[in-house]
Amino acid sequence: MRIESQQSMERLSNARPLLRKLYDPNDQRTIEFHRKKRIQIRQH
Repeated sequence: MRIESQQSMERLSNARPLLRKLYDPNDQRTIEFHRKKRIQIRQH
């Protein structure tokens, strides 16, 4: 389920250059954001 949502987000970012900027893997803010999300998922 989580993998599917990640794939759909990748598809979205590939389709929309502006969103790809938002989810740029090299963007430190994005890295921190996803790290926090992963920690939250692990705690649930």
